[in-house]
Amino acid sequence: MKVSKKFRVLAAASVCGAASLLGTVVPAAADAPSDGKAFVAIGDSYSTNGNIVYSLGFGYGGNKNCERSETSWPKQLAHQLNLADDDLVDVACLGASLATPPHYTATYMAKQAADAGAFGSRTRLVTIQLGQNDVWNSGNHQRALDAEVTCLTNFIQGCGPDAGTDGRAPDARNVSGDQYASWVKPVVDYVRYYAPQAKIVFVGYPTVAERGNPQWCWDSPVGRMVQPQAGAMTTFLDRVDDAQREAADTLGVNFFDTRAATSGHGTCSADSWINGYFNPAGEVLGIPFHPTVRGDSVTATGIKQQFGL
Repeated sequence: MKVSKKFRVLAAASVCGAASLLGTVVPAAADAPSDGKAFVAIGDSYSTNGNIVYSLGFGYGGNKNCERSETSWPKQLAHQLNLADDDLVDVACLGASLATPPHYTATYMAKQAADAGAFGSRTRLVTIQLGQNDVWNSGNHQRALDAEVTCLTNFIQGCGPDAGTDGRAPDARNVSGDQYASWVKPVVDYVRYYAPQAKIVFVGYPTVAERGNPQWCWDSPVGRMVQPQAGAMTTFLDRVDDAQREAADTLGVNFFDTRAATSGHGTCSADSWINGYFNPAGEVLGIPFHPTVRGDSVTATGIKQQFGL
C-alpha cells in the first residue's frame, strides 16, 4: 500500500474540513516509508518568513515554490542542531492554513513531506505553526495578512472590535481549540504512526501585541506609526493562541509558547523583534508584523532548549 493511500485512509477517518482536499491533490509517494528525516517543519509565513516583496506578490501560497528564508526559525534551529541540509524537510508556505482551501493546508503539506520521505524512525521533531490564515466557521473571509494592510492602516474607522464582525478584520468569535484539534488531527495521527519517536510541537505565534492590548505599532520610513484601535487583531491573535494551546492539550502533543519567549518585544516596544513597513533602521524588506532575524533566533533556541534537542 502506498504512503499517500495510507494517509488518505487516516485523514478520511477524522472529522476534519481539510480532509476534503485529499482526493484532489495526491503527490506520488514511495511504496514504503523511508527511515525519515530528523526535522519536519509544517507552517505558514511565520515559519517561512522572507521578504515583503515576495509576500505581497504571491499571498496565500500562490507560488508553489514557497520561498523560505535562510534565517527563518526552522532553518536556524536546523543549524543549531547541526543537521545536514537534507535532514530538514521544510514544507511551510506563506499563506498556509490548517484547513481553509484553496491554500496550502496542514494535510497537503504533510503529504508533501511524506512524498519526500520525511517521516520515519529517524524523525526527531515535527513542528506545526498554523491557524492565523484560517476562516473559523464565519461568513467573514477576511484574513490577518489582508487586515494588516487595510484595517490597521484605517485611521478613520480604526480596527477595533467591530472590524471583526463587519468583515474588515478576521472574525475571532468561532476560533476554538476543538476546531483546531479536529482540523489538525489527521496530521498528528499520521506522524504518530509513521514517526513514533518524533516530538510533535505546535509552535505558537510571537508577541505582536501583548494579550488584550488594543494598540499596534509599526516602524516605517517616516517613523513609528501607531494604531490605537487594533482590538480586533489583538483579539483574533489571542484566540488563535488559546486554540493552539487547547488543541495541543486535547491531542497530547507539545506546545512551544513563542509569545512568552518574545514577551516585551512586540510592535510597540522600544526593542521590537517584529518587522514594520520598509523600516530603514531595521530589516527594510522584512515581512510586516513578522519576526526579525533576532525574533526567529529566540524561537529556534527556545524550542531546542525546551525539548532537549
